[in-house]
Amino acid sequence: MKSYLLCTLPRSGSWLLADLLEQTDLAGRPEEYFRPDHRVQWSKEWGIPVKGPYSQYIAAALEHATTANGVFGVKLHWYQFEWFTGELRSLPGGDPGACAEAVVEQWLPHPHYIYLYRDDTVRQAISYYRATYSDQWFHLAEEDEGTGEGRFIRPIPMPDEPDWGHVRYLENAVIDHDRRWTEFFNSSGVVPLEICYEEMAESCEKTLRDVFGFLGIPLDPDMTLPQPRLKKQADEETERLVKEYLVHRDHVEPRPFNLRDQRQTIVPQRFGGQPRQGSGGQGNRRPGNRGQGNPQLRNQLPQLP
Repeated sequence: MKSYLLCTLPRSGSWLLADLLEQTDLAGRPEEYFRPDHRVQWSKEWGIPVKGPYSQYIAAALEHATTANGVFGVKLHWYQFEWFTGELRSLPGGDPGACAEAVVEQWLPHPHYIYLYRDDTVRQAISYYRATYSDQWFHLAEEDEGTGEGRFIRPIPMPDEPDWGHVRYLENAVIDHDRRWTEFFNSSGVVPLEICYEEMAESCEKTLRDVFGFLGIPLDPDMTLPQPRLKKQADEETERLVKEYLVHRDHVEPRPFNLRDQRQTIVPQRFGGQPRQGSGGQGNRRPGNRGQGNPQLRNQLPQLP
């Protein structure tokens, strides 16, 4: 059995890659199982006590999200990784001073790390800003759009005039969390498979083959790899906002905001909307230099979507 952590940032294509990997039935079912505010929902789906031991929750995740070939995958943003490794250190027999990679290796089988990032932090921030209001973190090509029903929590109307301070805050947040991932990989000696969103968008098939090669998962030569089911969300409005933001970007103060209180519930969003059934380029790190962020944003993203 082996596992991998899809380490990522908001609006960097992680839903796209996770869905492609899941469709193969060879790479686990990578979703945000270790996001703290999703534990209740996953526990109910897996039939375990909501307030049971966290070790039981991890065992259930491995049982229900591992594919028949023994591969488990999980998607993690930085704040989730920090929270998850903190929980592992506090388990009975855990070492409060243990490094993150050591506690992960103690609980996940033969862990591999994949780092998915995005070079264009301006478009990343605009995408983050829009999704924060629409609550549409991905869009399946075949589904109706924008109703706020089903898997969506609840969309909130966009303000008439964009708040560029909010956008700058979100851009600083993804820059800071990119830096935190970079620091973790450099200090731990973990060498991840690095995937740039812009390159993945050009060739999803090459990205999939790179992932399978990195994980050591054999592919049948005749296997047809899945095509993206997720529709690109950037549109003319995105481009308009990008142009306007660039005019204001260097003249606004980052301004925190959080829309969680305006939403009714927090539940995991998923591709098919139904509960899951269980089945039992390496390289040196890039320097963290994609922009100037605010160190106060390092510890947590501005909101949990």
